[in-house]
Amino acid sequence: DPAPGGSRRGLWVGLALLGVVGLMVALFLAWPRPAAPPVAPAPVAIQPTPAAPTPPPQPKTFALLLDSTPPGADVLEEGRKLGTTPLTLTLEREAVARTPRAFVLHLDGFQPYSVVQGASPEDVHVSAVLKAEAAAAPVPEAAPPVAAPVRRAPAPKHGGNLNILDKR
Repeated sequence: DPAPGGSRRGLWVGLALLGVVGLMVALFLAWPRPAAPPVAPAPVAIQPTPAAPTPPPQPKTFALLLDSTPPGADVLEEGRKLGTTPLTLTLEREAVARTPRAFVLHLDGFQPYSVVQGASPEDVHVSAVLKAEAAAAPVPEAAPPVAAPVRRAPAPKHGGNLNILDKR
């Protein structure tokens, strides 16, 4: 038979062992663990941004419509008659971008109307309202000279003759 003190001792040793194991488990659970390595996100395929649609190329020419009120004005360029209003001309964009074209609308009895046209992305309509020329003021004819009236001195009141005595 074991001694009564011996069984107690075994009990204390067992309890101590149990306490140490419990302490180790508690420390193990409470001890901070290193963070798990970050998980890289799955690669995402990058879609290129679609380019803006390219606008259709501009035509090489555009229309210039010259109109006037009243109609029928001569359209001149450098003194050369191109036609009468209303008149539509086809102009090359590049050419008028370098050197604009100058036109004059001329109608008898009206002031000339000038148009200078450079490049344009679209057709152009010029509607000119022509102004009547001012009538020239008539030059008055020269009137015959008018003679100034002649005034006569009043007649003396003493009887008619005046004698001037010279005392030298």
